[in-house]
Amino acid sequence: DEDEDEDEDEDEDGVMSVEDARAGVIEACSDDAERLCDDEYEEFMEELEDEREDADEDDEDEDEDDDGTIPPVAGPWSEDHVNNEEDSDVMLLLGEAKKKLYLHKTVLRDHSEVVSGMRMAQRDNIEVPEVSFETAEITMKAIYKGDLEAIWERARAPDATFAVEVMRLGHSLGMAVLTKFVSARLLDSIDEASIVPIFREALACADTRLCGACVNFVLENASWLFERGDKAEPLAELLRQLIAGMIEE
Repeated sequence: DEDEDEDEDEDEDGVMSVEDARAGVIEACSDDAERLCDDEYEEFMEELEDEREDADEDDEDEDEDDDGTIPPVAGPWSEDHVNNEEDSDVMLLLGEAKKKLYLHKTVLRDHSEVVSGMRMAQRDNIEVPEVSFETAEITMKAIYKGDLEAIWERARAPDATFAVEVMRLGHSLGMAVLTKFVSARLLDSIDEASIVPIFREALACADTRLCGACVNFVLENASWLFERGDKAEPLAELLRQLIAGMIEE
């Protein structure tokens, strides 16, 4: 009888049962969870909420062009100059194949902390292996044009997966305005299919507001999220990383 019960806990296709999924979450988080008593947990959640509120207030105060515009590019530059090898002095090496995208420091130094720290009198390369050439080209043309909304207009599939990749590019190049712009879009894109990649990128970018939105989504939908064995393990690991980071701080 016990063997039959165990068989019933697992689907015929090998998908993890709800009970096993929840047990996996508890086990994955146990090392850090045990370090949080009830009072500390409440303090952790209050701190997370305070940081989210501060981030929202900063957004309202800074008001960095809600219409998706960015400061115009100075000089005779346009989106047609993107991937023009002749006058390029900085290249992005994209994807595992390191495909080259030719760009210009004069244009990017006002937008990118990485480029602004480079010497102007030499050609430099920047490797971004986790971003595709297509995504980077679309994004850079929008930046050269001075209209970030053009990113979504030109993408073949402007979904959460694409947006996460654009955010990854912005984070890799130290482009705060771009990263913040994409983060705002992702806040409205969290669903069952996108929660893991969005949560992972939010942690990588230390985006408190987006992390908070992901945590809320997980807590509000835990009853059915953890019915999916493929979601339980990565979500448990991301929650563990978030809790561990808060404890260290």
